[in-house]
Amino acid sequence: STDSNSNNNTTSCYLLSHQDHISMASKVAPLWFLSNYFYAMSLKWTTISSSTVLASMGSIFAFGFATCSRFGDEKVTKGKLMGVALCFLGGVATTWTE
Repeated sequence: STDSNSNNNTTSCYLLSHQDHISMASKVAPLWFLSNYFYAMSLKWTTISSSTVLASMGSIFAFGFATCSRFGDEKVTKGKLMGVALCFLGGVATTWTE
């Protein structure tokens, strides 16, 4: 019986209510809207390939935030590092050919 208690103590599960989801979405949605709006507006002053480079570099910052911030719970794995590296190399290759 003590084995089942120790398992419950080491395993954590967070269940969010509908209100929790609505609350989080109301905080993220304005930022999401603004970022998409300004991205669309920026296309007037830049090329599509330059905007592609900027968009592909965003994965580096998202990965860094997800792994290094106190809110992030992502674990760094070889596969994730490889994915971020490929996005970065794609941005470099696009810049080089432009």
